[in-house]
Amino acid sequence: FADARTVPPKNDADWMARYHTIPSQTLPYYHEKVFAGNAFCFCFHPLGRNGIICGVMSSEAHKKLLYLHGFASSGSSGTVDLLRHEYWEKRKTDKVVVLAPDIPVDPVVALPMLKDLVAKEQPALIIGTSMGAMYAQQLRGFERICINPSFSLSKHYSILSVGRHKWLNRRQNGELTFQVTKDTIAHFAEMEAHQFDGLDEVDQIFCHGLFGDADEISAEARPVFEQHYPGMSSTFEGGHRMNDELVHHVLFPFIDSLGAL
Repeated sequence: FADARTVPPKNDADWMARYHTIPSQTLPYYHEKVFAGNAFCFCFHPLGRNGIICGVMSSEAHKKLLYLHGFASSGSSGTVDLLRHEYWEKRKTDKVVVLAPDIPVDPVVALPMLKDLVAKEQPALIIGTSMGAMYAQQLRGFERICINPSFSLSKHYSILSVGRHKWLNRRQNGELTFQVTKDTIAHFAEMEAHQFDGLDEVDQIFCHGLFGDADEISAEARPVFEQHYPGMSSTFEGGHRMNDELVHHVLFPFIDSLGAL
């Protein structure tokens, strides 16, 4: 890395040739803050594959996993508990911090919040289920696992309907119910129409789709995913929702196969 400490990559192609990975969305920050004079700083690329010089990381720093829940759920689900047990509590070394925010109902609020979050936290891996997978797909520049993504939630009238609904899991703010309006549904439809905008060939290889063969809710999502991410989908025996067995026997082995954590 002697040359990298003094000569920043010229462009995306130079970055890929040098580090064998895609450039971070915050590459200008690395150029300005790191290559300008912080020669001995080392940390991991957001994709978690190759080390690059990009900022100060102390010996106590940990990789991060971002989990994005489905519609009407929260960051306090059983899946999150299992992820934290597997990648933090069980590990004596290489512990992973599991981030699981409560996603706001309206995508006008939710998507910018999530983009700000990944820019700040730089997760090594993003996992989304259902609605969360639809958001995860749009967080480019990071390795993502999209489990049974709901790419057209606005058309699922039995799920996203006008009225007051109950949260399925405890929310951090203590709310028990939430409101869906016509504007909420319109905002989902608008986001869905543009959710694949800007996708390039480089980022296509870092988004993985996991699809249950008995998914009763988002079965139409797989051909859409494969159109935009050819060769990046896998099938598992199961339905739309993850349970403890699927987390242990499908999700954990798949995560470990990526080597991101």
